Amino acid sequence: MAVLAGAGCHNTPTTPSVTTTSTTTLFASRLLVGGSAWRSFTQTSTSLVTARLSILSPDSEAVVRIGFGTLEGTTCTTTITADAAPNDTDPQLTAPLPPGRYCVQIWDIGNLTKFNDFAIILIQP
Repeated sequence: MAVLAGAGCHNTPTTPSVTTTSTTTLFASRLLVGGSAWRSFTQTSTSLVTARLSILSPDSEAVVRIGFGTLEGTTCTTTITADAAPNDTDPQLTAPLPPGRYCVQIWDIGNLTKFNDFAIILIQP
């Protein structure tokens, strides 16, 4: 009588990986002393949206305010804001936003000495 012995099969369960893609948008323009600037964007699903001030020049140490808001005609009305400077750590402004049309805004809160070039990175997962 023959006995067959075989090595046991060892299957390690794996956790399925979830791939998320993010959309990164650069909003760059010029900010006047006492001024503001904004850009609209569309949010297609509920998720955390992040805004980061990456450049402010020449007042690179100045604190400005950035915010998310809603559009009312041709006006961006902010509802979520944070004070930020280019050297602040990430994320400077993060908020859960449901689907809809929004705006990201930047404005001088009295710290700029001249017009400044700026760039805001907007990340939508």
